[in-house]
Amino acid sequence: LAAGAIVVPYPPKASWDPHNTNLCAVTAGLNVGIVDIRTGGVVSGLKQCHKFGVTDLDHNPNKPNVLSTCGQDSLVKFWDLRYTSTSSLTSSTSSFDEYNENSRTNSPSAPTSSWTKQHPLRILRGGHTHWSTRVKYNSFHDQLLLSGGTDGMVNLWRVSSISSAPLLDLGSTADDSIGLGPENDFGIVTSLSGFGDEDDQEKFRAALNGGDEDDASFSGNVYNSKNNNSFSDETDGGNAPDVRVTKMEMREAVYDLAWSAADPWVYVTLGFDGNVVLNHVPSKEKYKILL
Repeated sequence: LAAGAIVVPYPPKASWDPHNTNLCAVTAGLNVGIVDIRTGGVVSGLKQCHKFGVTDLDHNPNKPNVLSTCGQDSLVKFWDLRYTSTSSLTSSTSSFDEYNENSRTNSPSAPTSSWTKQHPLRILRGGHTHWSTRVKYNSFHDQLLLSGGTDGMVNLWRVSSISSAPLLDLGSTADDSIGLGPENDFGIVTSLSGFGDEDDQEKFRAALNGGDEDDASFSGNVYNSKNNNSFSDETDGGNAPDVRVTKMEMREAVYDLAWSAADPWVYVTLGFDGNVVLNHVPSKEKYKILL
């Protein structure tokens, strides 16, 4: 850090590696340490991931060695853990407590002193105007990612280029749909035969073909948005591999967000005012992933 630089403290966050149950990624100041829970030592890490500090992180559930982070610089970044620098300290001397304290104070004895700063795989910009404090992968489809921040914004991103199943080039149409017209309705019903009842499938088809205000809950808009004092907008990023799909503005800063454990297309957000909002992934995005 430059002389006089100040890092605003933020509670450490951790993410267990779903592909290696012995490793856990933990935030500390500007850095991310990879902790081996068998020894409690910091075995490797990422140096200076975010300017001003890292606020949250989450492993890709389907693709090994990919980690997402967000920070006080309002950015969301993705990292390849295969290129993390190995700590020069042994596990007996580089406990996480020492690592965390030395990282916050920028001590020369910190493990990060031997690390090299690596370039992220991707950076998501423009989603937040203040701290980005929460980031969460979809547990079923790792193309989808949520981010929330102290600016009250909740963003749904599609980051296909570095996912386990990159989005195919579906071609663009006049209305930027997924290239299926009314004549393909039978095929849509067949592909959705395992999702919901007939009424749900009718709403899905209606949302794909333009829909109306009654189908708002299936096109990415918020339930009871007027009552919840929140605003949701489908940004319609088209067929680009990495885009912001929807954005929603809460009255207060976003406290937390989570994906449904049973339905891969449903997520919920919690604001500092106690307002809980349930939302859906837009139907066009579902078909881009499923078909």
